Amino acid sequence: MHDIRKVIADTSVLIAFEKLELLHLLCSLYEQILLTSSVLVDDLKSRKTAKKLGCRMSGTIGVLHRMQRQGLISSAYEEMSKLKNMGFRAAVFFE
Repeated sequence: MHDIRKVIADTSVLIAFEKLELLHLLCSLYEQILLTSSVLVDDLKSRKTAKKLGCRMSGTIGVLHRMQRQGLISSAYEEMSKLKNMGFRAAVFFE
């Protein structure tokens, strides 16, 4: 069912999907969502570490596109526009 079993998310990802009222759909994409231990994570440092570990990276936009491809939402663009209008910046998932 899931081609990606586990992801690591920081709180900004969860806040973004909660504001969009799509948080429940993350469980449709991933079997397990692991949270970072700190609230503020250095995005660049996290991406470099993930790359060294061979992890695939996907930001909020990528996750929204994946939801659209799987028919969970109608438009990734519309959801990202909503986030932008709320003042959110894109957040990162590590797969």
